[in-house]
Amino acid sequence: MQSHEPNGPSATQHSNLAQSQSVKLVNGTLADGIALHRHHTFGSASLAPTIDSIRQLAITFSMAAQQSQGIQTLLEAEKEAAKIVQKARTYRTQKLKDARSEASKEIEQLKSKKEKEFNDFQKEHEGSTSSSQTTVDKETEQKLEELNKAFESNRDEVIKKLLDRVVDVKTELHRNLQLQQKQQKA
Repeated sequence: MQSHEPNGPSATQHSNLAQSQSVKLVNGTLADGIALHRHHTFGSASLAPTIDSIRQLAITFSMAAQQSQGIQTLLEAEKEAAKIVQKARTYRTQKLKDARSEASKEIEQLKSKKEKEFNDFQKEHEGSTSSSQTTVDKETEQKLEELNKAFESNRDEVIKKLLDRVVDVKTELHRNLQLQQKQQKA
């Protein structure tokens, strides 16, 4: 077993230092870890490490590599999940745009169809409207002629009745006044 330098670190400090340095060496090699361990343990790279310290360093290095690999796997999975979510959002947005576009097309088609139906209906009934107007005008003219004939035939008789009512005045009390007088007498 090798002896330590007089002012060198203790065994616990060696272990803690090896673990902290091995975490930093996850992307390095075991040889790099041993060289770093020698430097911190013995103060120089030329002194040989003990078998226990090499084993401990290898175990620590292996555990750190596994933890780092697990973390790396989780990070990759998180990135993949973010990509999937982004694709889903893009897909949803595109579907909404497509649906709006399709709805606009359907609305335009329905609008043009209804306008065509209206124009056809208007053309079809336009002729009947003018013929209906002609019929109504003729009927109105006939009724006006009938009224004029009735007016002419009854004119003299109506004038005579109006003059008789105006000239031949019967003086009577209004029925409300008569009723009031009866109530006062009673």
